[in-house]
Amino acid sequence: MKDLNILVPTTTFPKFPGDYWANFLEEIFKQPGNGNVRIKVLCPHFKGAKASELFTGPIEVKRFRYFWPESLEKVSYGDGVAVNIRKNPFILLLFPFFGLFFLLNILKEHKECDLIHAQLGPSGLISIIAMALTKTKKPIITSFYGRDVSGNILIRWLYKPLFKYGSLFLVLGEEMKQTLKAWGCDESKIKIFPIWVDTKRFENKNKHGGRTKLIFVGRFIEKKGLVWGIRAFNECHKKDNRLRFMLVGDGPEKEKIQKKVKLLGIGQAVDIINNTRCNKPRDITIKMLKESDIFVLPSITSSDGDKEGTPTVLIEAQAAGLPCISTNHAGIPEIVIDKKTGLISDEKDYRAMSTNILRMVRDKRMYDSMRKEAIKNAKRYDVHERHRELMGIYRQIYCQNPKIS
Repeated sequence: MKDLNILVPTTTFPKFPGDYWANFLEEIFKQPGNGNVRIKVLCPHFKGAKASELFTGPIEVKRFRYFWPESLEKVSYGDGVAVNIRKNPFILLLFPFFGLFFLLNILKEHKECDLIHAQLGPSGLISIIAMALTKTKKPIITSFYGRDVSGNILIRWLYKPLFKYGSLFLVLGEEMKQTLKAWGCDESKIKIFPIWVDTKRFENKNKHGGRTKLIFVGRFIEKKGLVWGIRAFNECHKKDNRLRFMLVGDGPEKEKIQKKVKLLGIGQAVDIINNTRCNKPRDITIKMLKESDIFVLPSITSSDGDKEGTPTVLIEAQAAGLPCISTNHAGIPEIVIDKKTGLISDEKDYRAMSTNILRMVRDKRMYDSMRKEAIKNAKRYDVHERHRELMGIYRQIYCQNPKIS
């Protein structure tokens, strides 16, 4: 069997092994059993980064420079591209350089690859441009994750050549599949490929006796809906002051969240923990999940149209045995089964969310049942199964088999 060299262009990747940022990308590619498949990730450079390094897998990671001095390379990482721009509009001036050097590096690296697996729509689009410039017909797979399918009319128009010339598009769920289809992508080129989790890392022996420890893990950005989650918790805390809410993460809305907690007078019951500053943020996060009872993710569609995909953290929480409180948003109902592995309410309906939290806290039989079902549900997304399937997709696309079932 021929060795396959896979080039993975992406606008983001963990800064180091075990980083909290985009860790799902590291998880899938680091798995053993790559067989005759070699992975090379091409991603943006950042201040202090090595030009190239090896992650466990092995994954060869090459970081491309796009501006000098390196202290100005601020397009990616941090709070994400969209938030970075809002915080510092100067970053818009870097985009032409970012795009140009991304393209030049794909042009250079694609010569040694058999197949390109682009992460996020923009990476797929630049890969298509690179193939057009070189008149090369190497297969291009593009994975979409959420923000990249929350675009306006301009984004949809820009994706047209990607949909026309791309070989396959991997989406996280049915909701995202329908979005791509509505945007003009051939349905036969779309495959649902759910997000993946190493469920063994989350196996939890804690008894979860109290049902009083609520936890949120994620970036403090608008689409996470934390302000609404805090309002829901406040309603619960009025009726049961044993409850505690741990908010794990960091982001541009941190100050707004802190002010809301203070205004409601629930500071003694809410802990805000910045896991991004820990040496091993992933390990800390997993430990905190295992020490909690209920996971809360009050996601909403943000004012600029940004939406979730199918948030990985919901699968991680279920793998740790945590029933989930969440919203009827994007692909969330596909991974949190309402009334079976968690309870779902409408976006911004904090009163309904508070009712759901109290139901879970007060009904031990329901909680215990949901905990078991959550663990079972998470196993459907185990990284080892997803990884084997992905390796098979690579072979299938490389052999130019037109049918992707």
